[in-house]
Amino acid sequence: MVGGLLGTFFVGVNFRVNVWRKNLLKSKWIKPIETAFWSVLTSFLFILVPYLMWYLSNGKICLDSSQLDAEQADRVYRGWCGDGKFDPNLSLFLSTEGDIIRNIMDQKIEV
Repeated sequence: MVGGLLGTFFVGVNFRVNVWRKNLLKSKWIKPIETAFWSVLTSFLFILVPYLMWYLSNGKICLDSSQLDAEQADRVYRGWCGDGKFDPNLSLFLSTEGDIIRNIMDQKIEV
């Protein structure tokens, strides 16, 4: 249900943004500027979001990396955590799709 509501919200916002872009972006020179703006904004948020998650948790989000084997340790990122710890959110943001799936499959979860 939440996914459907978020999808509907995204479609509505996307439609409004595209109408706004059609009315605003009349000249060709503004299109590369818009692309550069969104690229810089996305890159900034890509680093800011994990940092804010770490900062707002007062560093409690960091997990101990001493229990990881060498292969798992290569797939996690320390970020702003101290030595011997890693930030799971930053690892999620910076890992490739394959590494994310491997990290999920390596979890020792008993059902």
